[in-house]
Amino acid sequence: MNPKTINAFVEYAKFCFEEYKNDVTYWFTFNEIWAVATNIYIEGTFPNGVQYDMASAIQLMHNMMVAHAKAVIAYKEAGYEGKIGIVHSLESKYPYDETKDEDVKAAKNEDVLNNQFLLDATFLGEYRDETMEIINRLVELNNGSFHASKDDMEILKEAAYWYREVSKTKEL
Repeated sequence: MNPKTINAFVEYAKFCFEEYKNDVTYWFTFNEIWAVATNIYIEGTFPNGVQYDMASAIQLMHNMMVAHAKAVIAYKEAGYEGKIGIVHSLESKYPYDETKDEDVKAAKNEDVLNNQFLLDATFLGEYRDETMEIINRLVELNNGSFHASKDDMEILKEAAYWYREVSKTKEL
């Protein structure tokens, strides 16, 4: 997602929220961001057929998470009664051979890309240092760049607040 389209996505989401407020109770902003990024920039099966561009895949995931966060904030601020979230495709990653450091490292890298990067943005509203250490290394290895502005991070943090609602349901 081009950063320029983030606000257009949010405006479209607002239109949908208002148009279907009486018909839809459960909203999802995106379905499987990692799969979208993989198909666009790693496997090249979606247009424009780009392959092995890890840095662009990572930037796309971040931009989509910012768009998601802005849509969540807009939904909550408008006071709609339904629920809103995102669908992640979480997959466990295991080394091919646990005795080989390179396999252990590859599994960790894949776990951060597929799971932790998106979960950090969703539930913490920030990227943990250990997540960014791997993300930055992967971006650098691929001669790319990654940008997350201060404004982006504030938006992620604000949206994550809405997921922190926890209440006691029964005695354990």
